[in-house]
Amino acid sequence: MDEYGHIVWCHEICDDLILHEIYRCQGGKEYDEAFVDEELLWVKGRQINDHAYFCLLAFQLEQFVKDSFVRLCDARSLSTTGVDRIAWERVKASKADFLTMVRFLLPRDTHLYDRARELYRDRNKIAHEAELSLPIQMSATQRDIKEIATRIHSALSTLEAAP
Repeated sequence: MDEYGHIVWCHEICDDLILHEIYRCQGGKEYDEAFVDEELLWVKGRQINDHAYFCLLAFQLEQFVKDSFVRLCDARSLSTTGVDRIAWERVKASKADFLTMVRFLLPRDTHLYDRARELYRDRNKIAHEAELSLPIQMSATQRDIKEIATRIHSALSTLEAAP
């Protein structure tokens, strides 16, 4: 997940700027309809910004999962012979979807697997259905994506180190 840190950093900068504008709008002592309208625009802008950065992080996770899936198939293929090797080569060549690849990389009975499914579902709602009212908690998203990637990386490193 090469760009993960940069994406998080850029989101934090943009979010701070947007929050500054929201607070500026709230700073008016008297009720001013213009400030209320502007504040609503900034609040909506913050929500759209969160969705955009959420999708960027989700795309990074998807690419990481795809790359990890290929590494898993290669490692399994090299550690087996005959029919098992052919099976892993076929699995690698298949057009597995994201959730299928995640099932190979994370145990299904873990909160990380469930969270990866939720992230994928939410990413699809935002990216394909333009579901911009979906609440996104960026701090939890950042933490969870990092934890999912760390767990996958650790499992693959152990597998690849095995004789």
